[in-house]
Amino acid sequence: MERSDPLVMLLSLAAALLVRISPSAETSGYLVELKGKFQTVGYAATQTPKVTFPLPRNYRGQVPLSFEMKVKPENALVSGRVVEGKCGDRVVELSLKPMKEGKKVDMEWSTIVFADASEREAMKLPEAVPFPDRYPREVQPWLISSIYVEATDSRIVTAAAPFKRNDVVATIKGTLAGSQEILRRQSGMATDLSSLQALDKAGSCTSNANLLAALLRANNVPARILAGYPTWSERPLQTHYIVEAYVPTYGWYPLESTLGTAGWPCSEMPIVSIVPVEYENKGIRRPGIAPGVPYLTLNEASEGVVNIGTLTGTYSDHVAKTLGMAKLPEGGFVQKQARWEAWLTEVAQGWKDLSCDVQLPRKE
Repeated sequence: MERSDPLVMLLSLAAALLVRISPSAETSGYLVELKGKFQTVGYAATQTPKVTFPLPRNYRGQVPLSFEMKVKPENALVSGRVVEGKCGDRVVELSLKPMKEGKKVDMEWSTIVFADASEREAMKLPEAVPFPDRYPREVQPWLISSIYVEATDSRIVTAAAPFKRNDVVATIKGTLAGSQEILRRQSGMATDLSSLQALDKAGSCTSNANLLAALLRANNVPARILAGYPTWSERPLQTHYIVEAYVPTYGWYPLESTLGTAGWPCSEMPIVSIVPVEYENKGIRRPGIAPGVPYLTLNEASEGVVNIGTLTGTYSDHVAKTLGMAKLPEGGFVQKQARWEAWLTEVAQGWKDLSCDVQLPRKE
């Protein structure tokens, strides 16, 4: 792809807008350990099985410090690399040897992420921001309706209308509070994780995020879904989803769509994926994955194989745990960002682990 490609220009503009300036002074933060464990199982004979999953992002107040992976049996792995996805996401792509029905390959990975402790305090919105005549081109895609974020459906539009205010900030706050009222009124279980079903039926964090994003878009606020691994859970989970709303003159503002909390920092949920609308539309039912789960935000598998989480008996595939605090020296945060980006460039050609170069707290 040439540098003159419009997509490259768009992504560059988006990157400048989406990622806030990294701290240059001494930075205190949390060390968060993320672990993943799953089994790739053949349900039909396949010659070219492939597994993909997202890496933690170098984003906002977080920077990954390490990434290590194991495949058992080792000879099941043909090749591994990191590829660039949409919106700057990076995805591990593993090619496996041919698999027969019933064949199993175990996957395990771990990473340490540094999360700036001051991020929550720094996320203060202006008191009021007027609606613009036109949003910047790079954020306009997140105003569009999709298969599972049905922002233009009449029921979503009607549900969102009471939460609309005269400015963007008040509309975001009103819509977040209104979405929680909707969740409290739900009864019965949804058959998919769409925003439309979430108006009445209980689903999961995925449908909660789809609902809030749909309501915000219906109220003329760009909203996108983020995937990550929450540290507040005391047990392993599947991938968790929250929402970011766009505020003119400020940028993207994170909202915890399940807990109903605004200003959600990376220390509470390290981010692995920013979901483009295109991947909302690709969130159809896949083996082991419910309809409405955005594409490429969790473990994906090619035809003939399925990924099953093996951390618990409930098929959870990851866990996030805060290990303790650490300090990076002046300029250290930027240096860690550069180290991570250099590793990503290297593993685009072939796999190698990255070890953590920050001293971890001693285990008691």
